[in-house]
Amino acid sequence: MILLTGATGKTGMVAAAKIAAAGKKARVVTRDAARATKLAEMGHEIAVGDAADGAFMKEAMRGIKRAFLLLANTQNQGDMEAQFTDIAKAAGVRHIVKISSIEAHAGIGAKVPEMHATSEAYIKASGVAWTMVKPNFYMQTLLAAAKGIQARGELTMPIGKTRISMIDCRDSGEIVAKTLLESGHEGQSYKLTGPEAVSFDDVAKRMTAILGKEVKYVDPPLPAYRENLLKALPDPWRVDSVCEIFAMTAKGPEIISSITDTVQKLLGRAPGGLDKFIGDYKAAFA
Repeated sequence: MILLTGATGKTGMVAAAKIAAAGKKARVVTRDAARATKLAEMGHEIAVGDAADGAFMKEAMRGIKRAFLLLANTQNQGDMEAQFTDIAKAAGVRHIVKISSIEAHAGIGAKVPEMHATSEAYIKASGVAWTMVKPNFYMQTLLAAAKGIQARGELTMPIGKTRISMIDCRDSGEIVAKTLLESGHEGQSYKLTGPEAVSFDDVAKRMTAILGKEVKYVDPPLPAYRENLLKALPDPWRVDSVCEIFAMTAKGPEIISSITDTVQKLLGRAPGGLDKFIGDYKAAFA
């Protein structure tokens, strides 16, 4: 049986749907049963509890052969992922698939990708077979700017002129399902990107054309962006971690703009592009 964490989110929900479509059943770990209604309708088993609770996770891991690890970015995420790995190993789980990030390596200069790098190393050292799914900047991150686009026609994020090979998380979710349903993905680190590298000025121009309204890119000073973000997200650790990622991205590390053929190889098709994403989410922006 497959165990899923993070299945109520955008990536995990796609993975769960693909698993159900393949006629397989998963056990879904969630803290909120109400958010898992769609997952239950797919035929998945819902286990309600906190992934930080070791006793709960030991019970949830019973009978599991493959486990998907996707936890929210929090201050104790690294400890939780290490505990998850230890419990999985003790329970006889054969394969762990982890969502990481394309820029995850020590010294990158941002807490979250460095935590992912540490967690990757811990899983690899555990002796359990593993697959790392390492997406670039998600197109769905643009939804955080939707209100400003609606109200003022402004796409506001402190990214500068960096070009990013953004990935649609729906492609990431489909690849997660594939790695959980098939053998042959063990020991692989899959770096996922979209089909092109674009700047946020490019994104604003694409939105203008597709939404039928003018959208301009606004690159605010990072301190001002942080203050505004704190009003919407009153958690200093999370706000700082988001701002660190934006600051790192704005420096334009080569990995951010690189384009891989991983989606094409694994899914037999090109990754979804920016125009398709904007069109599919048009209602959210317009």
